[in-house]
Amino acid sequence: MSSDAVHRACFRLTALPLVALGALAACTSNLAEAVDGGGADEQDQGDEAADTESDTESESDTGTTEDTSSETAEDTSSETGEPDSIRVVFFADTHVVGPTYQGDDPTLLGAETQLDVVRWELEQFDPAPDLAILLGDIVHGAYPSQDAAYYQNNPNAFAIADELLEGFPCPVYPVFGDNDYDVPDVPQAFSHTLFAQFFAKDPYYAFEAGGWRFVVTNGSSGTTFQPQAVDFDPSIGSYGEAQLNWVADQLDDGIPTVLTSHFPMNRTALDETETPGATDMATLLTTNTGSLELIFAGHGELWSTIPDEYGAPMYQVGATRYDTDNFLLVEFFPDGSYELLDIDKVQWNTPNADHWDYSNGTPVPAE
Repeated sequence: MSSDAVHRACFRLTALPLVALGALAACTSNLAEAVDGGGADEQDQGDEAADTESDTESESDTGTTEDTSSETAEDTSSETGEPDSIRVVFFADTHVVGPTYQGDDPTLLGAETQLDVVRWELEQFDPAPDLAILLGDIVHGAYPSQDAAYYQNNPNAFAIADELLEGFPCPVYPVFGDNDYDVPDVPQAFSHTLFAQFFAKDPYYAFEAGGWRFVVTNGSSGTTFQPQAVDFDPSIGSYGEAQLNWVADQLDDGIPTVLTSHFPMNRTALDETETPGATDMATLLTTNTGSLELIFAGHGELWSTIPDEYGAPMYQVGATRYDTDNFLLVEFFPDGSYELLDIDKVQWNTPNADHWDYSNGTPVPAE
């Protein structure tokens, strides 16, 4: 590859998938060594001892038992013992399909290539990002079978996405979105089995890095995703009482916090429970903001932002299935401040972003 400009031209959505695949083979001959995306030791909620390991289980509204323990990401402290800032990439809606996909949508047929290009772009970062968070809809049409053994023995969307994410130059923490399920045809408990098998993650969880807490929520856990419920509607996110109470606890101990959700807050159910101050996620965030500083979401596939309606600025990140530059790089400082390093590249209310150069510390528009 002769330049970033050539690379950009190769992988714009307007290119045919076969052309993009050929270009990818030419410019990604050296795959990155796989890294562990699962974080480090699990902790009991609120336990500050990073070297202990314990699990906290809570009953979800779907009737399954979910481990909602917190994790601690790789140590980011300097040799002096003072924590450094960390850089985190947020991206969304990869929609990887497997070999059983029978459709002709070019954005889905090219989704695997798009995700591999995102991996390649992050490899060019200097310094490398400390971690990345994928904001849901990792896969699409991903359930050809309800036999767990099938997914161990046959190529499938989960396996393809998992292999690509393990090749990223930093740990990737997944949020699970509506397309990562197949409600009502596939039981949610089966989806949770696959999430654990391929991504080693619970349906929702939290982890800490660089003096910050990252709360990974699951908007497919409440009654809008329960076929027997009167308000069943999987186009709207819902969280359930157990998860809402858990989120309230995560916001309550003074650690600066980023909340991530596949569904943006303006696409989530109201009045899920009768719990005062936590009847639904939007109410919880506006009445019990605690240490909440930022909200990131996917789902809409276009770039948008709501500055302060939900207790903190919310950013909806554009889908990588449409543009491989659809990601944000945020630097988080241990004093609770942060900087959106490349926000000026965003083409708001579109599925696109400008191409930037990340190879020299401070991101700048590519020449």
